[in-house]
Amino acid sequence: MRILRSCSFVLLVLGTAVGAWAQCPPGVPPGTNCVAGVDAHGAFYLIAVPANYNGRLVVWDHGYTLLPPAPLGAADLGVGLLALTQGFAAAASSFRSDAIGLSGWQVRDAAEDTESLRQRFVQLVGRPQKTYIVGASEGGLRAD
Repeated sequence: MRILRSCSFVLLVLGTAVGAWAQCPPGVPPGTNCVAGVDAHGAFYLIAVPANYNGRLVVWDHGYTLLPPAPLGAADLGVGLLALTQGFAAAASSFRSDAIGLSGWQVRDAAEDTESLRQRFVQLVGRPQKTYIVGASEGGLRAD
């Protein structure tokens, strides 16, 4: 709990620079704190931290889609959504936009976006004791 209080202070100071804690999207367990935004490359992200945070983070690497990048919902956290009930924090990001406005497809870009997301989590919450990167489809390829 002390970590969350410290994070709240940091968020008040950093607020708009790195995103601001807001109401979580529907489907996220009650008592979870969320922050969502868009990174410098145009990838949307969602970070969710439960009240009983255990110091561990699950980063979900999504699979490929042709849909344009958009704000993330609860389902976009993948298995991280289930892990929230066990005290794990969860984070996910979309692909960044490609030249014609659809989702990008480059594995390198997506890996950079995942690392950017992990660093954003460290800025907002602190360094987790353990980070698990999991994914499906192309996300499974990146998580390997």
